[in-house]
Amino acid sequence: MISFAGLPYIDVRVSFNSFVPADLDEALADGSVAELLNAVQVSPGEFYFLPSGALHAIGEGIVLAEIQQNSDTTYRIYDWGRVGDDGKPRDLHIEQALKVTN
Repeated sequence: MISFAGLPYIDVRVSFNSFVPADLDEALADGSVAELLNAVQVSPGEFYFLPSGALHAIGEGIVLAEIQQNSDTTYRIYDWGRVGDDGKPRDLHIEQALKVTN
């Protein structure tokens, strides 16, 4: 595994494995949603194009530039246990995200 500044490059999780699974609700509830995503190993200097609507998650230790149209819209389907600045879990937008996910 590649390391940069002492942090491992784990992966980027991209879209569902070619389908939206029937048990998505269960996977979101029990935290196993990552198992439904394709893991892509990344290295410094690489470039990946993710089309609009591609569900994606950035692994720990990855620094990236996410370039998009100026919509200022992010739909969070799962948040890996993260909390906001207020210490509370951030809002999820499961219904909205599934409407626009390819």
